[in-house]
Amino acid sequence: MDKRKEILYHVEKLLKDKNRYIYTVVSPVDFTCFVTKERLSCEEIESNRFEAIEPGDRWGGDWMYAWLRSSVTAPMEAEGKRLVIRADFGSEATVYVNGIVRGGAGSSAP
Repeated sequence: MDKRKEILYHVEKLLKDKNRYIYTVVSPVDFTCFVTKERLSCEEIESNRFEAIEPGDRWGGDWMYAWLRSSVTAPMEAEGKRLVIRADFGSEATVYVNGIVRGGAGSSAP
């Protein structure tokens, strides 16, 4: 296949699938957080005090664990659509949904 045909093939494929790669913000997601030096389980975090955290806030330090919590309610206009929470935790992360590991980032990703 010559280069022009190959490029055209990839452009057409991207245009066909473009909506899978375009994200529209439908609602902000607010987080609360607490930081510890202890490695805790989901059950052990319940007695800790979570405080509001804003995008860009600094938290933790070397060898610290931060637990972030959020409650998400999808707006009606999102019904039937694929929903994605795009979060940059700035480090390794394991994502739990209702106490079950559902994803991750960095070297701790499942």
